[in-house]
Amino acid sequence: MGLIPDFNNKKPTPEFFRNVANAYHGAAKILLKEFPEDEKPGSIGIKGPAKEGLLLIFYPFNFSLAHSLEIYMKCYLLQNGITEDEITRVYRHDLEKLMDKCIEKGFDFSEMEKKEIVMKYNKLYKRHTLRYPKSGDHDLPNYHAVLALLAKFFNKTDIY
Repeated sequence: MGLIPDFNNKKPTPEFFRNVANAYHGAAKILLKEFPEDEKPGSIGIKGPAKEGLLLIFYPFNFSLAHSLEIYMKCYLLQNGITEDEITRVYRHDLEKLMDKCIEKGFDFSEMEKKEIVMKYNKLYKRHTLRYPKSGDHDLPNYHAVLALLAKFFNKTDIY
């Protein structure tokens, strides 16, 4: 199955979820190239003054990372016996609940990944801050750590 789902099959497959996660992951990498080298997200963070133009890239960049993480976790759960119906009803877009279920199913999150990535993104996700930015400082994870976690999911959800 490719990126386009079989619409005769009403249930998306783990392959489809993985392809979508890969697409958001790739989109984040493309956006990362738009940051000037001395102002990459890890160096400017979101705390303190940032140029307005960079913020226009910063939010879609972090949304792409967070959404990729959500979809990779759902793919992992589908591959490990959780139904799409359960994911939709119970876990929805709650990154912490998804993480807890992934841990139950054998995925190894470090304490840093739990606290510094999943919990930070989940807080912003619940408020829709990454989709609809609000003024003020936002505590976002280090993008190097996020990319490393996404790479772990990429490897753990390999379907070939």
